[in-house]
Amino acid sequence: MANAATVISPQKNLDLICIVYDEGDSDNGISIAWIRWDGEERLAIRWNGYAHIPGKEKGMPISSSYPVWFVLPNAVAKPVLELVQQKIALGNNFAHQNCLDQSLQFCHQQHTPQSNSMHDF
Repeated sequence: MANAATVISPQKNLDLICIVYDEGDSDNGISIAWIRWDGEERLAIRWNGYAHIPGKEKGMPISSSYPVWFVLPNAVAKPVLELVQQKIALGNNFAHQNCLDQSLQFCHQQHTPQSNSMHDF
């Protein structure tokens, strides 16, 4: 399975800032990362895959056989981060509080009436 911290493709577009949430090698787990995509800070997600099923060990998405991130639209970044925050409150230990705080702070700074519109999609 792809380790979230090692998913750095495509290197010309992506800079991994930190991992917000990582279910690691648990079957059917997901990871959420705060990244810089083409110079813009964004939230990204991926399914980690199944270690024991050939062809599924890299998770999704993949591109040219490399694990990659799915960059989420700005309009859903804050709600996704707030869900992670709720998981922490319920005792979920897959979240990384420092990274979550950093990404939520950025979302709050960027929040404008237009950022909740469908134009971000």
